[in-house]
Amino acid sequence: MLNKKLLPMLLCLLLSGLLAAPLRAADFLLFYSNDGHGETEPCGCRARQLGGLARQALQLSQITAKEQRPALFLSGGGLLFRQTSVQEEQKRQELINAEGIAEAMRAMDCRALGLEAHDLAGGIALLKQWQEKHQLAWLSMNLVDAKKKQPVFAPYLLTELAGIQIAVLGLTGSLDAAPDKADYLLLPWKEALSKTLAQVSGKADMIILLSSYPYEVNKEIAEANPGVHLLLASGPGATGNNPFMVGSTLFAQTGARGKTLGMMRVAWTEAGRWEDSDLTKIRLEQSKLDQLNAQLGKLKPEDKERQRLLAEKQQIEKNIKLLREKKKPEGEAPNLCRFSNDFIELDAALPEDQKVRGILDQAKQRLADLNQERAAAAERAVVMNTLAGWERCAVCHPAQAEFWQKTRHAASLQPLEKKKQQLNEDCLLCHVTLPYYEADKVKAEKLLLQVAEQHRRVSCESCHGPAAAHAAKPNEIPAPRPKPAAPVCLGCHTPEHDGNFVFADKVEKVRCPAGSTTERQR
Repeated sequence: MLNKKLLPMLLCLLLSGLLAAPLRAADFLLFYSNDGHGETEPCGCRARQLGGLARQALQLSQITAKEQRPALFLSGGGLLFRQTSVQEEQKRQELINAEGIAEAMRAMDCRALGLEAHDLAGGIALLKQWQEKHQLAWLSMNLVDAKKKQPVFAPYLLTELAGIQIAVLGLTGSLDAAPDKADYLLLPWKEALSKTLAQVSGKADMIILLSSYPYEVNKEIAEANPGVHLLLASGPGATGNNPFMVGSTLFAQTGARGKTLGMMRVAWTEAGRWEDSDLTKIRLEQSKLDQLNAQLGKLKPEDKERQRLLAEKQQIEKNIKLLREKKKPEGEAPNLCRFSNDFIELDAALPEDQKVRGILDQAKQRLADLNQERAAAAERAVVMNTLAGWERCAVCHPAQAEFWQKTRHAASLQPLEKKKQQLNEDCLLCHVTLPYYEADKVKAEKLLLQVAEQHRRVSCESCHGPAAAHAAKPNEIPAPRPKPAAPVCLGCHTPEHDGNFVFADKVEKVRCPAGSTTERQR
């Protein structure tokens, strides 16, 4: 039996041992991407091409299975469109491609996505539709409805991973690219972030911010909010440098156009802050230096910003030198959060995930169908351009045009409109002017989709044939059918549709009066 006198001593020893024990780390993988800019396949003209969502998908699943750790995949933003504005003639094509990307991200279980200018080019209302349709989580705490002043998207997402709660927050840097931006407002980040951090306080062990603000603003955000543990950036300057620290916040961003996939191995402890060893400091200072050099490379010698960046570069180089000269500490605190980072190059030789490959192929097929439709439309336009139109005929044949306007042919669409059959192709065929009236050919070539307003009646060329060439050179090219014969009329006036039609009688009611043409034709 345990001696009662020894019990308090044993409890003290046990308690002290527990307090001295290292805090348990939550080990997980964090995959991240940003600034894909509408790319779905390897991009670049070099022999070694990089990129491809299907390759990215397989890397996600294979690495997660190999390392046997829970994984979280996030997109910083800049994902959907190639440009920050979509030209009207390219809109349908760009939307098909962008929605294919959205479907692929859902298949890859992308847990949350930030919003950047390349995501807004199709409109905010469209993103709301796709979010519901594809069950994606775009996040933005500062994008609000202009009238209701309520957030358009969720400000944050709470997710459990490896036994800890992770809060993912979203900040949108600009609305300028959105065609429907007049319906929305962008709140100042200070106001929105303060409110959102208060909402997740006490609920999350780790806070990740997806931000599309430029670096200088992100730096200010990090310095003012040490509770943000990791900032995944998107937007200009996506160079793919190694992660670096700004205050207590770790910054990470991949290069643009989906050529690489970012991957961190994270060991997160209850300490809630990243390790601060000299080796880590050197690595992070070097990352800052790499980013500064990239920024300097884009500036001209006369740029005012260049002098400030050069001064910052000199300070970082000095910091690195001092850290390297400093004696190594005997030991490091074992309870701080740690990470390692890799950029996985998505080489074109890598295998692909077949599910995502199928999604992308379906989008490609929709694009091919669209292009085929456009080509057919162009051909239809060429065919329809063989018609001159009754107004052009009236220039040289005013008396005949005046007579025609008094006939039922000139108002041939009205009976269909009264019966609400003006969209019925079987009926419409014989109530408008077309280059030809073979029903199967007209429907196959979708000519009825190309009927201009002045052709939406049975006019001169219904009987006399397409006359654009004649109208252009009236003295050289005759009208195709100067005197239409019975078969021209009987194509529409069939017994089924006009049982009382007798050509010899009816033709007199619509035959144009004889008479000379204008001086222009002579």
